[in-house]
Amino acid sequence: MAKIKVHELAKELELQSKDILSFLQEKGIEAKAAQSSLEEDAAALVRNSLGKKKAAAPAAQKAPVNTENAKPAEEKAQAPAREAKAQETKVSE
Repeated sequence: MAKIKVHELAKELELQSKDILSFLQEKGIEAKAAQSSLEEDAAALVRNSLGKKKAAAPAAQKAPVNTENAKPAEEKAQAPAREAKAQETKVSE
């Protein structure tokens, strides 16, 4: 089985090593430092448990962009005037 160091797994999951070490200790898996090596099954447990929390967080933060609200204030202010002028032109034709 392949082994991975705690600090490498932390980097992969964008977490801190101390968070992974705490998690491993709670599960009864011996790992004392960021340089400790983990068996693949322990790494998979960390990925499945802590990786899901990380993946869910960014998705919740992303909101759809409403381009109508993204227009500069000056352009928003000029829009009604342009519409009124366009309607005047249509009426006079």
